[in-house]
Amino acid sequence: MRNRRKLQMNDYRNIFELAAQFLRWTAIRFPVLLICIILLTVINTSLQAQESVKDSTKTGIERKKNRIKRGSSGDSLTLEQRRSESDKFYETLKSKKQNNRILKNLYPLIFKAPPRKEISDKPEIADQLPFTEHNGKIIRSIQIKKLDIFGTSVHDTTLISQTRLENILNRTHINSRNAIIRKYLLIKQGDALNARAVADNEKVLRELSIFEDAVFYLRESTGNDSADLILVIKDIYPVGLDLSIDKFTRSRARFFNKNLWGLGNQIEQSMEFNAEKNPKFFLTNGGYIFRNISGTFIDSRTYWMIGPESHGLGLDVTKPFLTPETKYAGGARFEKLWRNQLYNQEQVKQDFPYLFYDVWLGYAPIINRFPGKTPLRSQVYLTSRITSIQYKFLNPQPDTAFPEQFNLSRKLISIGIIKSGFVRRNMITGFGRTEDIPVGYQMEVTVGEEESDRANGFYTGLELTNGVNIRYGAHIFASANIGGYWNNKNFSNGAFNTNLSFISRLYKTGSSRMRIYGIANYTQGINRTNQQYLRITPAQFSKTFSNYDYTGHTRLNIKSEVVVFTPIYLLGFRCAFYGFSEIVMLSDKPAQLFKREIIPAFGFGIKVRNEHLVFSTFQFGFTFFPVMDNNNRYFLFGITDQQSTLLELLRINAPDVTEYR
Repeated sequence: MRNRRKLQMNDYRNIFELAAQFLRWTAIRFPVLLICIILLTVINTSLQAQESVKDSTKTGIERKKNRIKRGSSGDSLTLEQRRSESDKFYETLKSKKQNNRILKNLYPLIFKAPPRKEISDKPEIADQLPFTEHNGKIIRSIQIKKLDIFGTSVHDTTLISQTRLENILNRTHINSRNAIIRKYLLIKQGDALNARAVADNEKVLRELSIFEDAVFYLRESTGNDSADLILVIKDIYPVGLDLSIDKFTRSRARFFNKNLWGLGNQIEQSMEFNAEKNPKFFLTNGGYIFRNISGTFIDSRTYWMIGPESHGLGLDVTKPFLTPETKYAGGARFEKLWRNQLYNQEQVKQDFPYLFYDVWLGYAPIINRFPGKTPLRSQVYLTSRITSIQYKFLNPQPDTAFPEQFNLSRKLISIGIIKSGFVRRNMITGFGRTEDIPVGYQMEVTVGEEESDRANGFYTGLELTNGVNIRYGAHIFASANIGGYWNNKNFSNGAFNTNLSFISRLYKTGSSRMRIYGIANYTQGINRTNQQYLRITPAQFSKTFSNYDYTGHTRLNIKSEVVVFTPIYLLGFRCAFYGFSEIVMLSDKPAQLFKREIIPAFGFGIKVRNEHLVFSTFQFGFTFFPVMDNNNRYFLFGITDQQSTLLELLRINAPDVTEYR
């Protein structure tokens, strides 16, 4: 009995010692990592003087903001109440810093007052169009006012940078050139003013990775039959990196400049560290993007793969459906890999060089522009796509060791209808910038033919998507799609997938704001005859369960998360604390799903993001697994970058088959 207690005490002592060592390791390296991230943002090889633009927005500007006033609901606050409470919070800190030398120097770097004008969390869809009362007036001129990246706001042009660091960063940035900005204008001088076109143009500019925010202001002329538009626009600091650390023996980083020399073009290069390979540091993928060639909204991306296991080149040319007014879109992608080495389960290396091409075209006329102050419009559309991938050395039979490598020839046609609009929000996927959240519905039918090592036959698929703005600024998104192949009147290798997402209203918690997120996803295979299975690895599903090797043909995933957006800024990075719980279940058949083992996960941590920079949201977090993973661990610390696909919903894209992954 005593020996058993001694063993238990030794086990606990070892665990505590390891935990203490880990915390010391994290405490030492976290500030270094954060400082390195900040220092990288000031790297710009070409330092040029910024173009000076006269501030014409301080006088004579009129902008109608048809807001619906909040009632006296007990669970909501007016903007005036929010501003008043925020002002009290910051005034208290300011008064204390005057008597404290250290706090006086740290205050501008740690705390940052909220913008003078917030975006209401309760405008309805019909309240999203400015200038509707000026429709039909002739646009006499369009002026462009470019703001400094740091210390300014498109909603209040009187704000200026207040810290030395902000001024230094502003001086090292080359603003987007006027000619580049004008190439993105959907409205021209001499056109009749159209409120929908103005709202669309603001949305297009905000969605570009080179701009943080953009707002049009209007100044009426004396004749009252024309008007001047003033575009107040703000760049994002273009130099940055995406960082992912899965293990202490393996990490990946992508360095990029998304607005090279103010021309709107992008250059990027990725590298990887792997302690198990030689060399341990090596370059992988890179690319160069020419954006909006000659004002046609066509982007061209040339990319290369130079890793130790892959050598190749590619070209991707695309013109998307930017707005509901865009009738034609399409794209073409070509890729050639001379080396594509993969390892099987016995760690034997095999080479799979291939040639890939993918071409699509689309046509989408508008069938209804809804009257009133709403951006909602309806379209019907027709899209077609041809895809081919041919491997040089590949077994003609389905490969169980490399199920993702297979020859493919696919032709698809989609017909659909979409009703789409957007509402403006903040603190949903971002940390305070203006976000255009899609609302509406979409229905799409896809048919085609496929010949591949995985599936053959006539393909049919159906997809339904809906986005709803509910009470007090909460949102619900739902989607369902089903597809499969017909061969000899038999339906096989099908997949059914449904997804439900919930975003709560923005709650007030002292000086912070809080949102609750919920996601449920269900995927099921239908008459699967090939060697493909559902997994929970990061490449196919979720980063949370990256160290679990489970497979099946039916999968259910449910996740809930709470994010608290604080007023705390660390060197310009806003901090948000989060906690989540997540479960996943896998089985071969739907009837067995709730009889199998549930794999849960719980976690907490901090997200940091600077909206002025092109960095993704960095997440530093601990995850606890009640079920031990493949590496015999119950705890995991990770640093990852987050990418959100929420804003990509309710769009017309190239036709595709229902994913089974």
